[in-house]
Amino acid sequence: MTLIPIQCPQWQTVGPVGRALWMGVLTLLLAGPLSIRGAEGMGDGGVAAPKGDLLQLRNGDQLAGELVGMSSEQGVRWRHFIESPLAAFHFDAVAEIALAATTRDEAPEWRRSLIRLSNGDELVGRLVEWNELEVVYETWYGGRLRFPRERWQWIVFEDEPEEPLFSGPEGVEGWTMGDVSMARVQSGNWVYHEEAFYATKAASIARDLDLPDRSQIQFDLNWKGTLNLAFALYTDYLHPVSLANKDTEPDFGGFYSLQLNSYFANVLMVKQKVPLQYLGQVQTPAFAKKRKAHIDIRVDKKKDAVALIVDGELVKQWVDKTGFAGEGSGIRMVHQGQGAIRFSNFRVLPWNGQFEEAPSVRGSAKMDLVTLRTGEKIMGQVGGIEGESIRLNRGDEEETMPLRAVKKIEFSGVPDLKESEASAPTQVGGEFAREGKITLDSARVEEGRIKGLSSNFGMMDLDMRAFRRLTIGKN
Repeated sequence: MTLIPIQCPQWQTVGPVGRALWMGVLTLLLAGPLSIRGAEGMGDGGVAAPKGDLLQLRNGDQLAGELVGMSSEQGVRWRHFIESPLAAFHFDAVAEIALAATTRDEAPEWRRSLIRLSNGDELVGRLVEWNELEVVYETWYGGRLRFPRERWQWIVFEDEPEEPLFSGPEGVEGWTMGDVSMARVQSGNWVYHEEAFYATKAASIARDLDLPDRSQIQFDLNWKGTLNLAFALYTDYLHPVSLANKDTEPDFGGFYSLQLNSYFANVLMVKQKVPLQYLGQVQTPAFAKKRKAHIDIRVDKKKDAVALIVDGELVKQWVDKTGFAGEGSGIRMVHQGQGAIRFSNFRVLPWNGQFEEAPSVRGSAKMDLVTLRTGEKIMGQVGGIEGESIRLNRGDEEETMPLRAVKKIEFSGVPDLKESEASAPTQVGGEFAREGKITLDSARVEEGRIKGLSSNFGMMDLDMRAFRRLTIGKN
């Protein structure tokens, strides 16, 4: 095996011409494949990378390929092409690695939950046991884990999983491609590859999903360059509509246009022969600093409302005071052609009309806070679990309640320790594909596993398929 050491961030041994050639093969400039057979503008002669991993260097350069291994001694070992020699990048030259071969859900049939610990670690799994000293938590990617009770900040129990009304994408079948006509912008098509749609030029794609009166529309976005996306909601027309010339377009019913870009989000009510109605604009400065986001759109026809949630946080809820305008049951997504974009993990779910209240850290509080699924909040001291019940001391008496009745528990007196646990240069942060994150020191990646020392769990041995991103050192 040939190993080529690369002194980053300068890439002196490659030179400017070589760097330009290497960067030129990043077809999508995202956490996707180097080339897609059958993609627009490419033939079958494209050279494919072994996987769709993406290496982000601290100087801003990106390199697609495959993460082969990693350790503080040998650095990050990377293969660019299938038959190319391995390259070794020093730890201090690498910012993060986006991983393609992730698995969002390998959990058995159990009641899942999300926990948070005082150093910021968040894990999805199943609560097995807890007492005054320790907690036992089971995960598919790391087996049974134990951690000290005094580091546990909160737990959120998931609702019984709803069957998605739609999930995908699984191909182009059932989707309608449309031509985008924009001044000074080159038009193209969305390209499907490995459960995702990609676009590098202005492109439209749509589908009638038979959306219910209340819906939750979720998907992941990755982009390079400026984010500029228009998302039509509850449309009956599956081809793009020029808003500037909408009155001369073929007949279409009313819909809402959710516009997302690097600086703001906006919702427009669109009807033919009726002036555009702007429901309000909200700034989204976080988009300018990101290259990825989990988008969650909630629509309630009965309340004439559209809401946007980004990475779990409510950005804004818009209300149309003139009544709900959507006359269809489909969606349409139009990439405006400024940069590259990846659309994946798309799901449509029924929605009960309620927004989840994010759990809080109650470091200075004296009492635990239990929130039931009915919305009722109870103060007390949570003692532990016995079978399918939890013990709660409310002063003079102790009572038990069914665990299935509990939505979340926010524990008192557990402050954040993130500031006191300084980030080491060789520290690795793992972002889970489903949700959550974990921090490991002296981490090693080999044979599909990541191993390292956790301040909460001790030595860990985790399945790499659970992760979608690794960050190195302090970012």
